[in-house]
Amino acid sequence: MSSFITIDTDRAPSPAGHYVQAKLAGQHLYISGQLPIRPDGAPLRDESFATQAGQAIDNMLAVLDAAGG
Repeated sequence: MSSFITIDTDRAPSPAGHYVQAKLAGQHLYISGQLPIRPDGAPLRDESFATQAGQAIDNMLAVLDAAGG
């Protein structure tokens, strides 16, 4: 049976509630959905779609990097 490792980085926003940024299970990484929120928690609700999408992708890449990807 594989062990589960919780992935956490301050380069992406902290998850709310009972969520985690990602779980590593063996060789599989499960990344939680990322929102257009800066790592400090500031939302980008007044920014363009491209800016918001870019932030969400940056958050995902930060989590992936923290997991060693």
